[in-house]
Amino acid sequence: MEPGKPRFTRIAQAAPPHAWFGVSAVFHYLGPSFAVLLFPAVGVPGVAWLRIASAAGRLRRNPFYWKPCPVDVSRPAGTPFDHSKT
Repeated sequence: MEPGKPRFTRIAQAAPPHAWFGVSAVFHYLGPSFAVLLFPAVGVPGVAWLRIASAAGRLRRNPFYWKPCPVDVSRPAGTPFDHSKT
């Protein structure tokens, strides 16, 4: 056990790439399945609220996602960069 590395990092580096693909496929199947099962119980607004609340919880736990966008979104897509203004 390496002292400086988090446990998840060691597991992530040890797992083969196709295992990550399999895990991703399972969770991409289970997520919508649970949403469909929740619709009769809590309705569409309830499922939307649960999705928003769970995303907020993930963002709160991992502020890595709060990094600024590396692309200049104020510029229309396809316009060339104007380096003379920098």
